[in-house]
Amino acid sequence: METIQYSQNPKRLSLIIILLGVLFIFLSLYLAWFEDYSYLALLVGVQLVILYINMKRSKYSIKISHRDIAYDLQGINNRIAFSDIINLEIKLFEIHILKKDGEAYVLNLEHIKDRELKKIKTSFNQLKGELF
Repeated sequence: METIQYSQNPKRLSLIIILLGVLFIFLSLYLAWFEDYSYLALLVGVQLVILYINMKRSKYSIKISHRDIAYDLQGINNRIAFSDIINLEIKLFEIHILKKDGEAYVLNLEHIKDRELKKIKTSFNQLKGELF
């Protein structure tokens, strides 16, 4: 079928975070050179936390192939075969998948932009029409 990929972080926000990281590095070097060393660890730590959050939230994807659904949402990776799905329910910001073995999966699409949300819901509606 098709692959849908989207990003949680706008490019402007990523640019701002990178610029803040560079600013923290120069400020840390200045403080280490001319001032007290106690601020160095704090500023570098803040920079690393910001970069970690940015990298952690930057890659999310949903892939619908001809035989399964694979997704990576908020660090949760999973692959569900079409033959295992008995119910597929599409709500406003969630997609509920019920498997034959009784396991239920909820894809939370709350923070996705409207354009990508429409693509994802259209693809899942097509899939629902093909499966049931």
